[in-house]
Parts: sequence; C-alpha cells; structure tokens
Amino acid sequence: SRLLQITDLMIIFLYVFVAWQNRKYQYAVNFSPALFMTAIVFPMAFSVNSAFSRREEALVSLGNLKAAMFGLYLCHRTWQERTQLSITDGRSLEYTFERIFEQLAKYL
Repeated sequence: SRLLQITDLMIIFLYVFVAWQNRKYQYAVNFSPALFMTAIVFPMAFSVNSAFSRREEALVSLGNLKAAMFGLYLCHRTWQERTQLSITDGRSLEYTFERIFEQLAKYL
C-alpha cells in the first residue's frame, strides 16, 4: 500500500550509483528506461489506480446511504399523510436528515 517499497528504493539507488560511476569513469554503457519505469512509474500507476478504486467504493457506499435515507424520509412522509401525524414529525425528520448530510459534508 506504500508508494515506494524498499526494493524500489534499492533499484533507484543502484540506477543512480551506476549512472554516477558511468559519468565518473566515462564508461560506454547504455541504460534502459525499463529500470526507471519498473522502479518509479509502475508503483505510482498502481497506487493511483488503487486510490481511485477506493474512492469509487466510498462514493457507492455514500450513494447507498443517501438513497436509504431518502427512502426512509419518503416512507415517513407517506405514513404521516395516511395516519394524520402532526406536521412537526415530518419536519423533525427532514431537519434530522439535513443535519446528517451537513455533518457528512463537513467530514468529507
């Protein structure tokens, strides 16, 4: 789950060390960009993909919560009309849901 593992750091260090030795002693060595891509790009790409997946799962859960609360509100409103409950009961539930969503918005 970490962005860079210890093995990635070792590969980066080795790559930099060999590049420094190449420059110091003027060796004629070609470096493959695959080393760079393996050590840096791929772990970052997987990390971004993992974060995006977690975000999508959280949004689905939040959508389910919002749908369930809205369904509960509609049921309560319908029961209120059929049973002649006071209007303050419906307003109280509506106010409670508004407060819950306000607190969720502050938290998120």
